[in-house]
Amino acid sequence: MGQVDVKEAAEALNISRDAVRGRLRRGTLEGEKVDGRWRVNLPEDLEADRPRQDSDRITDTTRQDADRTDLEALVKSQQEQIAFLRQQLEAREEEIRRRDHILNNLTRRLPEPADQDPGPEPEGEAGTRGLLQRIREWLRR
Repeated sequence: MGQVDVKEAAEALNISRDAVRGRLRRGTLEGEKVDGRWRVNLPEDLEADRPRQDSDRITDTTRQDADRTDLEALVKSQQEQIAFLRQQLEAREEEIRRRDHILNNLTRRLPEPADQDPGPEPEGEAGTRGLLQRIREWLRR
């Protein structure tokens, strides 16, 4: 059989044009570039000039339907995963809000920092504070 262009080879082999080009690059299909375009050498036993039969069209339609069904199932699965992840995110955001509220309430209950003069100390603590002050001074030496 003679040389045909990529489109004719794809139709004859019942594959896509990209698949024909891929086979040409890999060397699993013979051909050559003429004026920048592939010319494909089809095997002799292949009936390239035969019109596509109805069974070929039915097979293509069935394949397209199957591909469409697979894609629809994939899209549905992805949408379900996205919905689940959104729910998880909302739950985590609510959990963070609750924790922030609890922390805010707890920090309000903490005493003010001791930047001011605390006033007179009870006698029991004066000895302890004095001891701690002497230990700090000794450590600074």
